Amino acid sequence: MKIPYGKACLECPSEEILGKPAMRWRGRRSAWQEMEPDQVLEELGETRSCACGPRQPPNWEPLSSFFPRAPRHPVLVVPDATRRGFWQDILPSLVVDLLMRWPATELKILVATGIHAEVSRDDIERHLRFGDHAAPADHDGRQAAASGRIKIVQHHSDEGNLPVGTTPRGTPVSIDRHYLESDARILLGGTSYHYFAGFGGGPKLVFPGLASRPGILMNHLRALGRGMSGWDPACAPAQIAGNPVAEDIAEAATLAPPHAVISTLGFGDQIGVVTMAGREDWVLSINRCRALYHRGHRVVLSAPLQGVIVDAGGYPRDRHLLQVHKSLQHAVRFLRPDGWILLIGECGEGFGSAGLLDMVKSLSLRSLSDVTAQEADAGHLQTAVALMTATGKRRVAFYSEISGKHPEQIRSLGWQPLATGRELEAWLRERSKGSWGWLSEADTVLPQ
Repeated sequence: MKIPYGKACLECPSEEILGKPAMRWRGRRSAWQEMEPDQVLEELGETRSCACGPRQPPNWEPLSSFFPRAPRHPVLVVPDATRRGFWQDILPSLVVDLLMRWPATELKILVATGIHAEVSRDDIERHLRFGDHAAPADHDGRQAAASGRIKIVQHHSDEGNLPVGTTPRGTPVSIDRHYLESDARILLGGTSYHYFAGFGGGPKLVFPGLASRPGILMNHLRALGRGMSGWDPACAPAQIAGNPVAEDIAEAATLAPPHAVISTLGFGDQIGVVTMAGREDWVLSINRCRALYHRGHRVVLSAPLQGVIVDAGGYPRDRHLLQVHKSLQHAVRFLRPDGWILLIGECGEGFGSAGLLDMVKSLSLRSLSDVTAQEADAGHLQTAVALMTATGKRRVAFYSEISGKHPEQIRSLGWQPLATGRELEAWLRERSKGSWGWLSEADTVLPQ
């Protein structure tokens, strides 16, 4: 079995050892098995939606209704390099349309990084598929880069943000000035799950995507319950109602709403549905996309599995542990309480946070309620708690570069590090031959 691993694939002898899997999930290739794009359009009930593919670019004309006059400072907000999707396939076409639609303006592309680290210009252009990173047949991608009228800006959570208010829960909200000073705020992004905020995309592009660090950290810590009492079970993928993190995000985004939102649902092979909404109905449109995404990304599970082999889908989703662990949060939902997990991710960039495992070690020696405000403000406290609590008593093995470089730190998580193909094979042979499944891009699927 070939498993995505970094920018290549890993040969895993799982079927030879364990037999045929009871279920397989391969990210976008598995979604929407029972629905076609036209069916999705019908269910969306949107007049500003369209199906598109390699020979059928999106119809961007509905954007005219949102901007009757040409803006002076348009800003297009896009997800950061950890979030890929169908939106990347249509971005060059959208950029070219906006440049032609507004010939006298410069288009600013604002990357919603939240508190993630800045990446290189080359990585950003690869992420946006511009210039040398455009597909050979993608005239739009080359034309966009050559126009000289695009400015790419990465959000910084520690500078350049202006206060816009406070949520009813008391979260201070400051937003990127490039966005606030724009007279045409356009959000572009996909629909996805998020392991503690319910769903990604939509309002998350504004907050935390374009927010300042203090507000982001306060929002994320809401996953740990009142008084840091422990993980709030309402903070889960696909859960919005009653989820304090998700509800706080929605409230924050209304303090700096967009003028237009473009949401995508990808079907694989550059085929998908694009929905456009304005300031009055963007929340309704996003909720409809979320409902359809949830419908297409669940699988019927007759009984919990004994084991799962899990990967994040290769680079950039497995660039470090902070990203890979999101797939783990979904995988446990398919398992028996005494099941096993083989987690696979290259993690060429390490743990993704210098203090993550220090926090794990610290929490193993004391109560969560004893964590100081200064420690909590350092970030990723909720990630450390998620890593420590997600798997329960299940056996976890982790095949990764960091398992070879830092085996003791991996063991501190209660996981068994696997650094070679021989170790991986030996670990699989020790597993029982009960039912098992393969989840590729596991953070895109939930059991039904």
